[in-house]
Amino acid sequence: MISEMARIAQDMNPSWTVELSLKKYRTLVDQLRQIPCSESSPTALFEILRRFYFEKKQFAPLESKQSLEKCLLPYALLSRSAPPEMLVLLFLSLARSLDLPVTVLSLSPHIVVKFVDQGKNRLFVFQNQCRELHGQEVVDLVNQGCDCTQSIHTTELLMRYLVFLKTQSLRERRLVNFYKLQSYLVQHQPFALHHLIDRARAAYAIGDIVRAAEDLGQYVTFQSEKVTNNRYLKLLKKIKDSTFQ
Repeated sequence: MISEMARIAQDMNPSWTVELSLKKYRTLVDQLRQIPCSESSPTALFEILRRFYFEKKQFAPLESKQSLEKCLLPYALLSRSAPPEMLVLLFLSLARSLDLPVTVLSLSPHIVVKFVDQGKNRLFVFQNQCRELHGQEVVDLVNQGCDCTQSIHTTELLMRYLVFLKTQSLRERRLVNFYKLQSYLVQHQPFALHHLIDRARAAYAIGDIVRAAEDLGQYVTFQSEKVTNNRYLKLLKKIKDSTFQ
């Protein structure tokens, strides 16, 4: 996922190359691995990771209403602040570099990560510097709707991050970036047809009528019933009007 986020950053801002992002990430991994450890048990390594990430490097969520560039991987590695989804993905990648079995169980109402420690599941609240949950706290979390039996795949975290970036780019009227981000969503979720409609709208907005028409055609191909999507119908009318003027 780090390589994917590096590619996304380069697409949003070509001056932030994939090589630059990966170099900064590898430096972070090297710094983590160089921390002296009296024992190599998973418990000790997880605590080293936790302290390194939250206390030494002080990674934290971005303040609200930040620009698109500040939501990308290179800025996160420099400023140590990022959207929540990126923070979790970066933490999971660092855990993987130490061969630690860490996964995400919930994103709402809290981001909860699970660490399997010698066969025992330990739960931590990510936003609170991975504070461990005990006893009644776990029960309360389940009562709030957290499913502690299913892990959230990193692909789902990446999708949420992409949607966040897409929303940010649209807010800033950066339509080319909006189109690129929509293409990433189509790539990762090709059968989520609403992504095709949104990419078609983005293509039309930047003047690529051919791409917009192709996406609309693909959308219709996958539809088993008569198309009633208002966004599709409005866009189709615009394309016809612009084509036959």
